[in-house]
Order: sequence, then C-alpha cells, then structure tokens
Amino acid sequence: MNRRRIMDPESSATTSARLVYGLIQRFLSRRSNPRVLDAGCGSQSRWVSPDEVHLVGVDKSQKQLDRCEHLDEAICADLQEFPLIPLTYDVIICHDVLEHVEQPAQLIRRFHEGLKPGGLLVLAGPNYRSFWAQVTKYTPHLVHIWYYRFYLQQPTAGRDDRGPFPTFMSPETAPERVMTLWSKLGGRSIHQSTFVGRQQQTMTENSRLFRFMTKGISWVEPKWLLSSYLSVLQRST
Repeated sequence: MNRRRIMDPESSATTSARLVYGLIQRFLSRRSNPRVLDAGCGSQSRWVSPDEVHLVGVDKSQKQLDRCEHLDEAICADLQEFPLIPLTYDVIICHDVLEHVEQPAQLIRRFHEGLKPGGLLVLAGPNYRSFWAQVTKYTPHLVHIWYYRFYLQQPTAGRDDRGPFPTFMSPETAPERVMTLWSKLGGRSIHQSTFVGRQQQTMTENSRLFRFMTKGISWVEPKWLLSSYLSVLQRST
C-alpha cells in the first residue's frame, strides 16, 4: 500500500505515540472510503495515512494551510465555528489544539457529532495537571514567544501566523475531565497515556536550571512532570 507522508512515527520518543499510530492505521484499513479530519492542522499534519484516505485539514490561518502539504481538502475556518457535518469522519485528530480553545468541552461534543459510529477521536497536547502546563497557563504570551525565539532558536516564532499561539489551558482539557465527558456522550476510551514530552526532555538535558527544577518537582510529586497526554476515544457504534 502506498503511503502519504504526514507524520514519521519514529519522530516521537514515546512508545504510546507509536502504538497509537499503528492502531489508527489498522483501524483505517478496515473502513470503506475513510475520511480523516485534522482539526487545527496548522502548517503540517502529524500522521501517516494510506493514499485511500481522504484527509481534510481545518485551520483558521490560510497562511498555515498554504504551508500544509498532503491535504486532500483544506478549509480555512475557526474550529469553534466550523460547521462540522454529523456522522462524516472515521477519525478526527486534534493535536496541540484544545489548550488554545476557550471552550474545549463544547468542541469535543462537536467532534463526537462529526464522527461516524465507531469512529475514533485522537487527542494530544499538554497535560493540564502537569507543572509545565500551569507555567504555560499563567505566563504572558510574550514570554512564550521569547522562549521560542531565543531558547528554541526559532527566530520567526510569533510572526507570519506561526506559533506559539495564545493559550487558555482550560481545566476542561484535563485528561480525566475529557474522559468523563466522553463517557457521558456514550463513548469509550481505547488508549490513555501521560508522559514527559519531548520539549521538556530537551530542556532538562540542555539546561542545568531545568534539571534542578525537575529534580525538585520529582521530590514533591513525580506526576507533575508528565507534561503531555495522548488519548484515543471511540464513539459508540
């Protein structure tokens, strides 16, 4: 089967990401004429799909969409206002998006409506319960831009519709609250994991200050270091 390159599974250091990658590919191979929505795709979709998959990307920035290759259909719209047609998609992917939304629970309900029976919702992003998520929530956006430009050496950060983007980090994004909501909608969890994200790993490896902070946090509560989460939720059949 020919494959269209969207995300290299080996680019993730986490075992859970590779497991989810395989799970999605097996799931799609069993669906007829599958449709996948990358909700808030930005400048690049993050998954590898068979050529048979119709990949739709939605983002509110046309500049970001223009940079995004491999989409079969690109839609410039705000996710919170985008008219999501019920029972349309086999898989909806929402990666590093919910933390930028003021009412993520409302968006998750709309994702549920947009999935076909038995369809999958893949969510990934910062773990609200982690120390780093709270730092992100309560620091000004200008600090985030400074960090990207000078620490991560991304001089175009914050310019020309490039991240980092303003972050709300609503409590509704906490993995357990998402799971509770999904259960109320009649769905179930296929995969749930929290882990130390790559960015936090890099900071700890390269900065003595971050290593000191990480050690201190681990003494108080090790779970606060689990900066990222990955969830796969299934709509009832």
